[in-house]
Amino acid sequence: MRATSLRPYFLSIVLLTSSVHAQSDDQQVQQTMRQAFDAIAYLLPLSLRAEQDMSADDKALVERHLDVLTSSDKELAKHAESRDPEFKLLARSFDRAIERVSSAFQDESYIDAYFSLFDMAQNCVSCHSRLPDDSDFLLGQKLFARMDTSELDPEEIAQLYVATRQFDSALNKYEEIILDDSVNPFDLDLDGVLIEYLRIGLTVTQDFERVRSTLDKFLERDDVPLYIQHHVGVWQNSMSELGDNLNIEPSLDRARDVFNQATALTIAPAGRERAIHDIVASSELRQLVGSSDKVDPEALSEAYYLLGVITLRTLRPKPAVPEMEFLLESAIRAAPKGPHAMPAYLLLEEFSYTNFLGDPTTDIRELHELIKK
Repeated sequence: MRATSLRPYFLSIVLLTSSVHAQSDDQQVQQTMRQAFDAIAYLLPLSLRAEQDMSADDKALVERHLDVLTSSDKELAKHAESRDPEFKLLARSFDRAIERVSSAFQDESYIDAYFSLFDMAQNCVSCHSRLPDDSDFLLGQKLFARMDTSELDPEEIAQLYVATRQFDSALNKYEEIILDDSVNPFDLDLDGVLIEYLRIGLTVTQDFERVRSTLDKFLERDDVPLYIQHHVGVWQNSMSELGDNLNIEPSLDRARDVFNQATALTIAPAGRERAIHDIVASSELRQLVGSSDKVDPEALSEAYYLLGVITLRTLRPKPAVPEMEFLLESAIRAAPKGPHAMPAYLLLEEFSYTNFLGDPTTDIRELHELIKK
């Protein structure tokens, strides 16, 4: 299996449809999101065409759908004003993503447009793999049906299923990959396939028996190295221990305890043994962040900080989506003088792979000044 080179596409869907979930009673926003969703379904196939194959009608179609995305961007920015800090950062990221896609189409650099659209999907996967429902299933099918997936590898197709909220299909595809004897188990670990499968199977579909069965079958392979066998054994025990945590009212105290238990499981900085504990803690923390209007600033800051650490140490890195940066910046902005602002800043300064966080006008020095004041 090759490492995921296409690092998928369309933060737009993630941000747009997630805003529908937050404001389902806002019919105007919902309509805007559907239009943007539809625009991307047209742009992706068009971006795969060679320049000589683009007719004048095709180019006019591109312009029309880029206008739809630009309009959606304005609606999203307005909608983000009442949302949590991370969502605001993602909204600004969406604005920059549209600029990159538009510039690539205008320069007739269609492959760049395709990769830019594909990069946006990491935001989509990042958000949709945290939402425990499939209310956009039909919209997702509509988008997926327009995709030419013949050039995508199985992992990229699985990510596309997640992005379009077809979670059962995503699990099927991940299971196909995990149980394929031709796929090196080391690649499954390094590419984060096992972690992605666990996250979707446990926090979205909450199908523990399905996950257990797949892991049992995976261990029947003769080529699974001992360290991965050990990880799977720890995961099985952790699922038995923590399964009930996903079905009760979220609690910061309990999420913190689970996080601390995860920390104690291994001395390795990125030890996969923590995966189940961190996924469960992350699920609770995400629910708390989602109700940020009911959480005091210091508690919100801690929730973001813990989520940032979990992303850094356990969950799959997504270079196309600076999720860890967004989370740690959100921790700082939620309570700049709180006890978690400085630890968040230190991690950000050490591990951020970009000098700018969320927006070209947001320099890390600005965050430094916030915690100093």
